[in-house]
Order: sequence, then C-alpha cells, then structure tokens
Amino acid sequence: MDCTYRYEDGLIYMDDIGSVFPQFNWINSQTALINIKVGGELLLAGSDMPHHEKMVLRIK
Repeated sequence: MDCTYRYEDGLIYMDDIGSVFPQFNWINSQTALINIKVGGELLLAGSDMPHHEKMVLRIK
C-alpha cells in the first residue's frame, strides 16, 4: 500500500495513504479501529459502527 505506517501497541496505523479507492471494505472491530480521517477531518470512529460487521465506505 502506498502509505506510511507504524506498528504500535499491537495496532497498525496507516497515514498519508496516497492510493485512490472507489470504496473501502473491511470487517469492523470497535477495539482495533480507532477512527477514519480524510484530509485530517474525522469521518468515523470505530466505536460508532457495529462490532464484527462487514462495512463499506464510499465517499462521493
């Protein structure tokens, strides 16, 4: 993946993702996903979404 990342306290943090995705798919973990930011703006917190559910993120 085209980004900077670090492994810290058992979690992987990805910053400055330079790739473009039509959508992003994942299975959410309220404990592993802290948040999703786009352009420095907070979009979602992991705790705001269902735990262990399939998720799709599309930005229009």
